[in-house]
Amino acid sequence: MTVEAQGELEGYTRFISEFDFELSTGKLNVSSFMGNLFQCLAIDRQRQPPYLHEMLQTLVDLVEQAESHIPAGSSGLASEPVLDWRPEEMYPDGKATTIHLATLLYVSEEWISSIGQMIPDRATDRGQAYLAWPREEWHLTNTFLRRFRRQYWSIMRETDMKSATESNYSNFEALDLAKRRGIDFDTAVKQLQARNMGFAAAIDRVDKAIEAGFPLEAIAICESLISACFYNFLKTVGKSHLPEGFARLIDSFRRTGDKAQSYPANLVEGIDAWRGERNDSLHRFVARNPAEIAKGQQAFLEEARKTAMDGRDFCAKLLDWFEYESFFFLKVEFDLLRPTLN
Repeated sequence: MTVEAQGELEGYTRFISEFDFELSTGKLNVSSFMGNLFQCLAIDRQRQPPYLHEMLQTLVDLVEQAESHIPAGSSGLASEPVLDWRPEEMYPDGKATTIHLATLLYVSEEWISSIGQMIPDRATDRGQAYLAWPREEWHLTNTFLRRFRRQYWSIMRETDMKSATESNYSNFEALDLAKRRGIDFDTAVKQLQARNMGFAAAIDRVDKAIEAGFPLEAIAICESLISACFYNFLKTVGKSHLPEGFARLIDSFRRTGDKAQSYPANLVEGIDAWRGERNDSLHRFVARNPAEIAKGQQAFLEEARKTAMDGRDFCAKLLDWFEYESFFFLKVEFDLLRPTLN
């Protein structure tokens, strides 16, 4: 390889390692994506990659097949003029093909996987992941596709976080739930909305119980709500046999904390300490000395009310943590199943 060619290769390698897919626009420049993937494959393999029109036709076919699954009104493929249309093979008519990110969600894995199937010398020993077909020594191709994956799922997660407040569920959690339980996406959404409405109703019930002077009821609801959060997290990360009892559930959550995006260590320790206060409140409802029942119960109510308010605070913080964590339940490092919609 000449010095000039080596310099061009190093320059292109830097370009790919820093490539910005500009997904903040809400769409992917398909022409640019295919052109650069073509170049990466050509350099890595030193032979002819799949033609651009073959890659594009595969995407067109997949979008047509997924049309019934894509929400009505969603933008799909489009053609847009390009001011700087070089290189010509990437933009042969001075226009770029683009695809809306919401539509890409339903076809991206299968599209990239299908491109790989066009390559006879692809890897066949790296599992079933849709990015597993590039050989390990294909440095540019691996760098390009992995960089795309990180940027794409990052922007999709940000979009999910912004819309979750209004929709009352996370699309990422719904996709994960649909995949784990083998149910369609709409059913998963309804289940999550019902659960989250239940969480909100429980907090409201706690507030009303405290206000009405029934701290024991509030404490019991707090324990139930905290347990539900721990239970849902443990089921999501693959725990099949969950322990009974509040203390054992907390301990199981501690031991599975490494699977959390952000383990709430201080919050968990606070909840475990609150568990002791909860036991005292429930077990000291009647004073031991019958002659001091009235005095004992009044003191109890004051302490129980504080325990209930502490529990309410822990519930709110844990729900905030759980809501954030739900955006990371869907693992995107490996092959993703396209959701089945009604």
